[in-house]
Amino acid sequence: MHVQINKSSWTLSDIIQLYRPLSSDAIVVEGFKQEDYLKVVLLRDRHDIDLLHELSNIICAITWKSLKNKVSVSFPIYSLEEETEYLNYIWTKVERFHEQ
Repeated sequence: MHVQINKSSWTLSDIIQLYRPLSSDAIVVEGFKQEDYLKVVLLRDRHDIDLLHELSNIICAITWKSLKNKVSVSFPIYSLEEETEYLNYIWTKVERFHEQ
């Protein structure tokens, strides 16, 4: 389900409350990097690499340009073309989160 509502100041809590009645397994939102939830970091270029060391709760990163073996982090880094791999990895993380 994709919902687009024009409200100038949605908080992440607002969005979660909106989806809560739907009993979703996961909610994907953009633009809340500093929130304390599991996150996937999208890296468009090398200028975004600092995010990998600045943000918390990163489960993986996805890059437009290959950064493998160029950055040392404790989570996997996938290229955009590795869609099957990163989607499987993310879904496994979501399932494990719900098992806790």
